[in-house]
Amino acid sequence: MRYKLLFIVLPILLFALSVAVPVNLVVNFEAKEQWIPKQDISQLINKHKNIRLFQLVYWPVIKADLLKRYPMIEEVYLSFYKFPNITVEIIEKQPWVLAMIENKSQLFSSDGVLLNQDLIDFEIPNFSILVITSDTQISENNIMLPFYLNTITQIAEELDDLHLFKVDKIIFKNKNIQLINSKGLIVNIGKPIDIKKKFTKLRYFLGAKRKNIKQYEIIDIEYPKRVIIKSSK
Repeated sequence: MRYKLLFIVLPILLFALSVAVPVNLVVNFEAKEQWIPKQDISQLINKHKNIRLFQLVYWPVIKADLLKRYPMIEEVYLSFYKFPNITVEIIEKQPWVLAMIENKSQLFSSDGVLLNQDLIDFEIPNFSILVITSDTQISENNIMLPFYLNTITQIAEELDDLHLFKVDKIIFKNKNIQLINSKGLIVNIGKPIDIKKKFTKLRYFLGAKRKNIKQYEIIDIEYPKRVIIKSSK
């Protein structure tokens, strides 16, 4: 009889406790750099700052709204480590491309989301990312256009295996592509077709000419079956 009473009373007590106990939501951003609208995100979460424990059943709805409004967030979860303060952990998507277009700087993640949507000024990440310039807009509705996303993804994958050529900038002009390294050497890729074949030829050429690479101004691999070079001497 006592056990039956316990099973009846205990849920009632737990519910009463969840109603009575207030919790405080505290926002914590994983990244210290400022490239997403942290203030706006914090204000949205702070609307739910002083809630009761039982109201956390609505957290999936709050989370879904947060991710919809701010697609630059990779993940968000609750940490109860400092209960009754509950930390809302914000994991931001990482910068992948810095695009310089019409004197504006745009920071994109690897899935093509514009990270600095509501920021005029932001901190440039202190780690290596791809830098590109373009004579046309590469995004629409804060998402990188598929042509550019697919092309840059292919180039990035090939650059990971290109250890003899460190790219300083990728240039899109009339949808033709050029790579420039820190020494000013230009690699002309041309149209974004047969990219893998072009980089295979480039790797072979750089390996064969690595001792004399400083004497070249331009390496043209637009046609993957041949390499055209312009010497600085």
